[in-house]
Amino acid sequence: MVFRKICQEDFKIINEQLKSTQYNGCEYQKIYLNAWPFFNIKSMEISIEDNIIFLRFHPSEKYVENGSKIWYYFAPLTTIDRVVEGIKKIEAKCNAENEKMQIINVPKEYINLLNTDNYSIENDRDYAEYLYSVQDLTNLVGKKFHAKRNHILKFDKLYNYEFREYRQEDYDDVMKLFFNWYKSKQDEFFGEAEIEEEDEAYALRTELNLVLNEANAFADVLIIDDKIVGFTLGEISASNVGIVHVEKCDISYEGIYAKINNLFVKKHFQNVRIINRQEDIGIEGLRKSKLSYNPIDFCEKNYIFNKD
Repeated sequence: MVFRKICQEDFKIINEQLKSTQYNGCEYQKIYLNAWPFFNIKSMEISIEDNIIFLRFHPSEKYVENGSKIWYYFAPLTTIDRVVEGIKKIEAKCNAENEKMQIINVPKEYINLLNTDNYSIENDRDYAEYLYSVQDLTNLVGKKFHAKRNHILKFDKLYNYEFREYRQEDYDDVMKLFFNWYKSKQDEFFGEAEIEEEDEAYALRTELNLVLNEANAFADVLIIDDKIVGFTLGEISASNVGIVHVEKCDISYEGIYAKINNLFVKKHFQNVRIINRQEDIGIEGLRKSKLSYNPIDFCEKNYIFNKD
């Protein structure tokens, strides 16, 4: 297995491979990997062997102890019938280089294929990605969505709004919305999760720079009285998953989150298999909010290590 530095053109190869899978996670998305400092895209390497794609990286130094340079591997990107083969290739590579094997963000479907007696496996609930039915988030039918429907009705009654695609000239207003949002959430974030304004701002800036030039990626703004009060950004993966990367709103407008979510789904995600609204990173309020949309499943994040 020979690795080389990943380049942005490699995401075309990754997307072609994703088309042959039913993968529901965000791990292989260009926007996602470029945006989040943890993945340290400058360190990321790719290997393609026997039509299986492997990615590995050194996390940014702020996320590791003592400047460790251990490789973190993604689960092999391949069809489900070759997952075990791919994991064994990673194991052999790590053994040959005399390093600890760490495979991150492995979905439960892959874990179920393994002889778990051979590995140490840990699950991280905080990073499980929430999966939703397209029909549920579009139509909001039934008692379980009663509150969401009421929020939207209240919003429609109170406000005249415009919902349109994001433009480059909106950049400053979107960033202003973000910093106001972050300030309003600081008390909630403090001590509950490793979330930092610097990383969040970096991610958003990167996503805003990429979204206008990426196929199947899109962003929209919600405007009231000529002011951007809501912003959302997402894409459709090559495995036909609708992914919401960003959703930020001014909560002084009643019902705004339920409204922007519904608008975005109706506009962009009517033909996807499933919708991924990402993780809650252990923040209690965010978890409560994501659960309130009644997920139908989770894309679990498991970690596979060598047995000690």
